[in-house]
Amino acid sequence: MIINVVPRKFVKMIPSNDEFFKNNNFISIGEQEGYEGVSASGSNILKLVFDDASPSESGCTLFSPEQARTIKQFVDTIDKTKALFVNCYAGVSRSGAVGTVINDYVNC
Repeated sequence: MIINVVPRKFVKMIPSNDEFFKNNNFISIGEQEGYEGVSASGSNILKLVFDDASPSESGCTLFSPEQARTIKQFVDTIDKTKALFVNCYAGVSRSGAVGTVINDYVNC
């Protein structure tokens, strides 16, 4: 499966009813305050909320074991002939980490 890690500005260019969302899989990572992620919905789109933060930062929503299980279940059930786009605000830390782990899980 091809995995693409992209920033918010990539996703914001695509209208929510666009065929692009139907023809690809998405994991969209928003944050507690601010960026809400992909506006489209469907069984091929997983929306998560956690901040780009360390455990020492108070008031943040951290990535949880439950979210890891949710991602695994999502990846196990999606059509792997379609590309997977993982995005967060900048397309670097959160989406990069999630995309790397998924790539290791699916493609190794």
